[in-house]
Amino acid sequence: MTNIRIHTQDHYKAFLAKQPVFQAVWDLPRTLTFTYSTNATGEAAAEEAFHIFNAPHDALEEWQKLIVEGYHGASISVGDIVEVDGVEYLCASMGWETR
Repeated sequence: MTNIRIHTQDHYKAFLAKQPVFQAVWDLPRTLTFTYSTNATGEAAAEEAFHIFNAPHDALEEWQKLIVEGYHGASISVGDIVEVDGVEYLCASMGWETR
């Protein structure tokens, strides 16, 4: 089973009331926002997490709805990191970057 950890940008939350700042850079403060397990691996797991946390609720499969049930945080966006079994995937404006 693959462990997914989602880290969202702290500065994005701080400036949300003014103007969101989305930056696809590694060295920004982030907060662990959510953790779940999946059978997907690697970048496919990061894509799965992006879909689950961005798609409308009625577009999700039943098992995906169970993952986000009760979650009221932000969606995954540029600059957020999805960690898949210790490998970090930075959400870029197009696709993912890894370190």
